[in-house]
Amino acid sequence: TVYGVQNTGISCNPSVTNGYTSTIECCDNTIVLADNSSPAETQIGIYCIQSVTVGSNMDGVTIKGNKISGGQTGGNSVNGISLYAGLVGGTIKNVIIADNQNIGSTLNEACIIRTQAANTVMTNVKIHNNQFKTSGGQCFYALADGATSSMDGIELLGNTLDGGSTANIRINASGAGSSITNVLEDNTTFKNVTTSILVAGTTTTNMLYKSARYAVPMTVTNATYTVLPTLDWIICNRGSTITLTLPAATQY
Repeated sequence: TVYGVQNTGISCNPSVTNGYTSTIECCDNTIVLADNSSPAETQIGIYCIQSVTVGSNMDGVTIKGNKISGGQTGGNSVNGISLYAGLVGGTIKNVIIADNQNIGSTLNEACIIRTQAANTVMTNVKIHNNQFKTSGGQCFYALADGATSSMDGIELLGNTLDGGSTANIRINASGAGSSITNVLEDNTTFKNVTTSILVAGTTTTNMLYKSARYAVPMTVTNATYTVLPTLDWIICNRGSTITLTLPAATQY
């Protein structure tokens, strides 16, 4: 149990000789972020980072059964769980983020996974049975902002997502040549949000959202989007044309 955290509650930053691979387990912790961070800091409950210069590749990251709270008024930004790929050409694979509770109400992202450095790759990420709450950006954020970085194989299953000024779930491939592919969402409880799922960026393909059709609409900001048969409602929000490709009638 960690109380009064001004900066980072638990930091996992394996720094080993390049070419080695690390395994991380962070389970069953209670982390209480300070409500008034002074001086203002970026507060993170659990931070797994692949360092820019000496970080190792990761194969097997388990973040499970943790409870994060606090951070109500402090910090420049407040994130619950952050998985960050920062090593150019680095890889992170076989990730499980499950059974966590993030009950802070003014967080930016309750959970964010990010490929920030160029050519980083993150694969096989399972986000299962979490309870995430925020009045900030989004409950879950997958961000590929490194040039030609990629994410593939993200499962969002059985999560309860409460709030988010942008969306409950945000999928954003914003880096030049970046991509996020093969995202599956199912059995999600969406609460207190205008947009359940927001998809943006350059290449986001093979997205299957099963619960979203029964919740609030998905918002699309890409220039192109292939409509899935599981979606009933889409909001097109872009300053120029969006081209929608409809599914074949045989898919219904």
